[in-house]
Amino acid sequence: MTLIICNGMNRSGSTLQYNLVRGLLAQTGRGQAQGFILPEQLAEAAPQLAQWAAAADYHLVKMHDLPPQAAGWLAAGQLWVCYIYRDIRQVAASYRRVWQTPGDKLLAELDQAVANYDAVKRLPVPGRVLCQRYEQVTGDLAAATQELATFLGLAPTPADVRHIVQECSPENMQRVVRRLEWKLRLQTTTGKVTRRTLRLLRLRRLEARLKARALARRQAQAKRRIDDQTLLHPGHLGPAGAAPALTPAELAAITDRYRAWLQEAGYPC
Repeated sequence: MTLIICNGMNRSGSTLQYNLVRGLLAQTGRGQAQGFILPEQLAEAAPQLAQWAAAADYHLVKMHDLPPQAAGWLAAGQLWVCYIYRDIRQVAASYRRVWQTPGDKLLAELDQAVANYDAVKRLPVPGRVLCQRYEQVTGDLAAATQELATFLGLAPTPADVRHIVQECSPENMQRVVRRLEWKLRLQTTTGKVTRRTLRLLRLRRLEARLKARALARRQAQAKRRIDDQTLLHPGHLGPAGAAPALTPAELAAITDRYRAWLQEAGYPC
């Protein structure tokens, strides 16, 4: 088989798409999910990615940038790319709601998102690249799952598809995020109580030991903040019922800046 990269836009359902493919591999027994690779990890991860590309079964990773070897792997039949995109104005609103991204940084993130979209569209083997729209995927998870299965040559049963849709439903994803957020709040509260206790005790030796333990605990907690299976993290889905994140002036400026992209992608502007 080959390497599968879920390479969608940030804040556009790339984690959802990853989980749909992960579910397909799990239900059909055709491969395994390997997690998320950051841009700064690409060089170090290159040998492992090459090994997965040449493997006998599917290996799934999520990233927002394509590795330099992508074109070669596609030409050799060793790579499938699953991409998902969204109205760039909704991407901007999600950035603002979830991460409170300021104006200049927001535009830089949107510029990068459009550049990545263009890079995917220029990939040399279009038959091994599937582009899905966020609105269509979220509007019909079963159809999106079946489209991914057909693209990858997988044959899930109707029961498999129903199971995947249930696991990836908004309700279940919110449940995972709430569990992660509860753990994070508990960890934060525990840390505050420990610091107050240390100030009261003023025992240097005990303080040193507790600090060492706290550091080890924080390092372990940092690894657990992203759910190993779903790649969801605290705050991933944003606050429910949040107010509009962009002012009318910002929305108009973003529409004007990305008008050509919006028209090409089929969004009204």
